[in-house]
This record gives sequence, C-alpha cells and structure tokens, in this order.
Amino acid sequence: MGNYKYNYTPEILEELKKIYMSGQISISNKKGEESALRKFSKRIKIPYVSLCKKAINSGYALGKSYEIRATAWSKEEVKLIIKHRAYSAQTIRKRLLRHGYSRAASAITNKLLRLKRELDEEDEYYSSLKLSECFGVDVGTVINWIEKGFLKAKKANEEVKKSNHIIYDKDIYKFIKKYPAIFDIRKVDKFWFIDILTSKQRKGNKKGE
Repeated sequence: MGNYKYNYTPEILEELKKIYMSGQISISNKKGEESALRKFSKRIKIPYVSLCKKAINSGYALGKSYEIRATAWSKEEVKLIIKHRAYSAQTIRKRLLRHGYSRAASAITNKLLRLKRELDEEDEYYSSLKLSECFGVDVGTVINWIEKGFLKAKKANEEVKKSNHIIYDKDIYKFIKKYPAIFDIRKVDKFWFIDILTSKQRKGNKKGE
C-alpha cells in the first residue's frame, strides 16, 4: 500500500530489476559498505523497504528473503538511533527515513531498550516528549509534573533542540517510586517500565559490589 505514493517510473523499475538480478541487495558487504540497493534508495529518495516490497510485488524477489533482510539492523541505523535516542520513537523513525531506512516505531523502541542494556549507560536520558509516550500521557502532563517539582529535569541544551527538558532515568526511577499513584499504570509502556526499574536495580548492585 505504501508503494503507491512513490513514482515508480519504467527507468526506476528497470534499474531495480537489474540490482535484484545481480544479487546486490544485501544490507552491506563484508567490508561494511552499503549495498547497491541501499545507495539506489538514497539516490531516488524512495525508502529501502518500499523498494523491497515493490521488488517482491514485481516478481524480482521472494517475500521470505525480504523479511530476513528487513529485520537486520545496519551499523549506520544503530548509530543514528543512538544519536537521536532522546527523541520519541516516531521522530527517530522520520529521521531514519531521511537517510533511506524504514523502521516501525515499536521496532525502534525495542532496539533502544536492547542497546541500553548492552551499553549499560549511567546517564541515559529522555526528552519530555519521549517520556510522555512512555507514560502514555500528553507532553503537557510531563511538563506539569516537572513544574510542580514531582519530576526532576534539566532545561534542554543544543543536543536536544526540540525538547523542553532532559530527564535522566535515575530521576524517572525516583519519580515512579515516590509518586506511583500520579500516573495510570495501564497506559504505561510495560517493557520500558520494567527496564527502568530493573536497570536501576542492576546499577545499584554493581555499585555495591
């Protein structure tokens, strides 16, 4: 369905077919260089996943092959989501699209959670918008918590230009423990919530060792 908003000219289809016929469709080669399909996606400004779907519908590729390739994260994608991790998953998704990558917001959220556990960062932080999505409330509610002194936050610097505040995970943990009745647990992102609680305990255990 998403393919119809892009203009697939005969020239584009012909080049897409040649790329698939030549087998240059892997996400990257052994040297870590981008594939011909990825470069083609950036050049014609059509998302990589849209090209893959078009190739499947046109008979150039098998759906099963596409699914396997679509789930693998490239090094560049990981760098991008780490760079923009203070933003909401939807905002990160849009930024990935600008670079020719297409990922669902839920996939981005899950990937960030896995990366956070791998990196075990002491200073993980959130924008007020991203935190509002995690709690299942509007951004105004989060700002209200901050202004009333319930939630500790810092004014955003140049690194997070479009956010009102930066909130560190240690302060989110304190907020959850101190004000459990101020938010609706049914609306909270459960995977994120568990990660906030367990990561704090994990860091506390490491310091006590």
